[in-house]
Amino acid sequence: MEYINNNTYGIHLLFIPSDFICVFPENLRGQFISAHKGFLTFNATTITGYTTTVPNLPVVSWECQIKEGNKYKLQAIESTATFGGTLFLHLCLEIHAVSENKFYYYLGTNRHSFAQDYVEGVIATDATTALNDVDNSCNRAEPYNPGSYILLVKDGSVESGNATIQCPTDLLAVFSGVNITNSAGTKEYCEDTTLDVCNDRTMLNYTYNDTCSTVKTYSAGGVYSCVYAIEDSGTTYLGVWNNDTTVDDSTTFRFTCYAFQKSGGIVYATEAPRFCNDSDQTSTAVGSINGGNIIELYNIIQTCLDVESTTTTSPTTTVAPEEVVPASLDLLALLPLILLIPLFILLFFLIKRYVIPKIKARKKEVVITELRKLIVSLSASVVL
Repeated sequence: MEYINNNTYGIHLLFIPSDFICVFPENLRGQFISAHKGFLTFNATTITGYTTTVPNLPVVSWECQIKEGNKYKLQAIESTATFGGTLFLHLCLEIHAVSENKFYYYLGTNRHSFAQDYVEGVIATDATTALNDVDNSCNRAEPYNPGSYILLVKDGSVESGNATIQCPTDLLAVFSGVNITNSAGTKEYCEDTTLDVCNDRTMLNYTYNDTCSTVKTYSAGGVYSCVYAIEDSGTTYLGVWNNDTTVDDSTTFRFTCYAFQKSGGIVYATEAPRFCNDSDQTSTAVGSINGGNIIELYNIIQTCLDVESTTTTSPTTTVAPEEVVPASLDLLALLPLILLIPLFILLFFLIKRYVIPKIKARKKEVVITELRKLIVSLSASVVL
């Protein structure tokens, strides 16, 4: 904090470092969709729509109180009366920007066993007193598991293509074998079900067969858009958007997270609803909190790593008219150079025929003159 005393104008200015002012990132304004909490509305200092599972306190609004780097410490605007005072909730989010349409964040607060949510509660006489404990809201052990990020995308940005990415390289193929085991342990061998990531490299497109009539992924239609991926210790954590028109947050979810590894020609993956588990989700185990599916992808019948050589699955590229250069224009551009070549050849022979002999003759005359001078000088020396 810097204090400047300007006596000239009698003005005292107090400059506060930006981290002391709790303001959300500039592009994080308006309506966004969280993989964890659904629709949220951001303004400069508040979040609306961030609900909790705390009994008798379905909080919907939070106010940013302290900013430290990427960490934002918030206090719930709503509160509820309890024994001995009023219950206030605190929350810590570590927010990272990917683009103006896409962010991700980590939950910096431990999951509370009573609240069954990632919040911290404090009993105080009023909101101002409760703020004394907001600094303790970032109580989750660090470093955070990179794969436990939670996606936050601007409303409409996935549908417009502004928040999607090309799916990770290990998935760029067509798999004709798909095995799915759900969280209840029911496994189905869906040999006639396919996963196509070549027709559109930004999408996972399952075509369910009757052999997968009971167990499916968390998308009824089987079509996901790839949104963000992080690789950590050989495992890729891929956040995807379910393109189903509606979801029920029970058997289908708007966001899911794939943790996968490829070994030989088989991709081993787990799918968790909403976001990947904090510490115990791997490519073969779904973890203990969110449940999920275990998926095996095998029998690759087509790959699409090389965009140019895979013409059957590559999107058609149209060259703009101004980029097309006719061959006749290329020849016209080279015409001056072609005409100069005979001139250079003629100049070379003229120099060789007339100029070089004169230079040699001139050099010979100079040498003879110098020799004569030397002989005269030597003769004079002998006479003396």
